Formats: sequence, C-alpha cells, structure tokens
Amino acid sequence: MEPPNRTAPSERRRAAEEALRRRRGLSVSIGAIGLVILFTGAIASLLLPPASYLPFIVLELAGVALIIVSFVRLRRFGLPLARPPAK
Repeated sequence: MEPPNRTAPSERRRAAEEALRRRRGLSVSIGAIGLVILFTGAIASLLLPPASYLPFIVLELAGVALIIVSFVRLRRFGLPLARPPAK
C-alpha cells in the first residue's frame, strides 16, 4: 500500500490559488457570454418587427441570468484572494 501523498503547504496554497483563478476566469467568461446574449437580444428587438418581441425578451432575460450567475460565482469563489490574511 502506497503512503498518502504529502504536499508542502506552499504547493497546496499554489494549487488552491490556481483553482481559484480558473474559477474566476470561468465566471468572467459566463458574464461575457451573458452580456453578448443580452445585447444581441436588445439589438434584435430594435431591428425586427414588434410581432416577434417575445423570443428576444426571453433571450435578454437569459443574458441577465448568466450575468447574475457570474456575479454569484465571483462572490462565492473569487474573493478569497482579495481578502487580507487572517490573523
């Protein structure tokens, strides 16, 4: 039986910071996609006839939902690097 893998605290911290950066990057990507969807729906609703507004309103709501998800993910995962170290 192999002994458990013991890593140094600095390596664990570095790995945790890298995982945090990946999560933060994913949150930024989700927010960017949400913004694109939001503006696409808004511009399409301005350019197309009023009879077809409902799909674009739904598209805008989906964009807003993605932006909200992005901010929730940032609040949950992204702030620990910005916090001062505990005493």
